[in-house]
Amino acid sequence: MKATHYSEWLRLNQTLKGHIDLVMSGKEEMAEDQDYNFVKVEPGTNVESGISIKYTVVPLKDHDESQKGVVIVIEDITPQKRVMSTLSRYMSPALAEQVMKEGGDRLGGVHVTVTTLFVDIRNFTAISEAMDAEEVVKMLNEYFEHMVNAVLEEDGVLDKYIGDAVMAVFGIPYAREDDAIRACNAALHMLRNLEIFNKRRNELAQPMVKVGIGINTGRVLSGNIGSDKRMEYTVIGDGVNIASRLEGVTKQYGVKTLISEYTKAAIGDLFMTREIDSITVVGKVKPIRIYELLLGEKEEPSTKTSILEPYAKALQAYREMRWDDAIELFQMCFDVAGDVPSRVLLERCHRFKVEPPPRDWDGVYGMLEK
Repeated sequence: MKATHYSEWLRLNQTLKGHIDLVMSGKEEMAEDQDYNFVKVEPGTNVESGISIKYTVVPLKDHDESQKGVVIVIEDITPQKRVMSTLSRYMSPALAEQVMKEGGDRLGGVHVTVTTLFVDIRNFTAISEAMDAEEVVKMLNEYFEHMVNAVLEEDGVLDKYIGDAVMAVFGIPYAREDDAIRACNAALHMLRNLEIFNKRRNELAQPMVKVGIGINTGRVLSGNIGSDKRMEYTVIGDGVNIASRLEGVTKQYGVKTLISEYTKAAIGDLFMTREIDSITVVGKVKPIRIYELLLGEKEEPSTKTSILEPYAKALQAYREMRWDDAIELFQMCFDVAGDVPSRVLLERCHRFKVEPPPRDWDGVYGMLEK
């Protein structure tokens, strides 16, 4: 093939032509591109289209080592790129690339321990009713961008959107020792991103958006689940259900983020937390201790951090059915910080003082609402 021939043939693909020139001239022993958009013109038309290829250019030499031309090895990677694009919508590009390298084997059904996160907009119906459909869609898209970015930055997997809620998982398709830590980091990033989102909305005189976040660490079944016509890579099981319930429970305690005792055990003392209560969620019998995940000493109001110790003492008094002591301490926490969990347990103490629980009560409160 003469130089003029391939120059004309590759006039729309100057990078590939340049690599051929380098190898033909002997300046390079090999040239390659692992992800190149090869432009071609459809036969009989002037319409340009592209395919994704990877190529390697090496010298074509005779038996006496004299160069006769070049060999170009080309592989069409368009299907892989399409799958990669799909995977990258709900997991980080690095994680998607790892899945692709292993041929997607990890997407089959397996039991794994993961940390699941749910985040939901508070009073979404009331907010959306005051907006037209186009405004609602625009708001949700901007909001989801902030929430999903927080997940992907921590190498989490976006599992699904459920109305205005987001479900994310940390630990699939590959488990890591810091799954729970990354989930908690993502939650805190969400809250910081929400501040940015709300600052913009405030400037436009639009209503603020509040969220609740629930996080749990537990064993689940992960894999491609669904029908022949539609499959979805997701996780199911009690570990997921508890995270969803905790997101709902944030409303009743007036906090932004709740994590389970299982997540708390996994993160240790790496984050500032506060034990809120011991409950049974709707549909479950086994009690679970729940903790508020706090932003940290520098970001939480000083009034909030100042009540952490008295709240812990109040919670202990409450569990020991020392109602007067608990009432005094919860009242103080509420007066100092307007603390909603203190108000909730204060009201409960007053009620229990009149109608005490059984003598063998273990301090667990059964939630009646999701």
